[in-house]
Amino acid sequence: MIIEKGIPIPVKNSGIKSKYEIVFAAMIVGDSVLFKGNTGANGFMSAAKRLGVKVTQRTVPEGIRVWKIE
Repeated sequence: MIIEKGIPIPVKNSGIKSKYEIVFAAMIVGDSVLFKGNTGANGFMSAAKRLGVKVTQRTVPEGIRVWKIE
């Protein structure tokens, strides 16, 4: 193991947006996304909460649909 000095710490996330941030930015109020199962919908809902995006979800015959509401 080599100890190195003077190496700068990179900026966190380097401005790269997550796939959810890109989707939220493209959505307008009233747009929705359909998920076939809970796993995808739960991840999407968690990302929305973390990013401050207001969404709501409903179970529909095709799966779980999440709408952007604000």
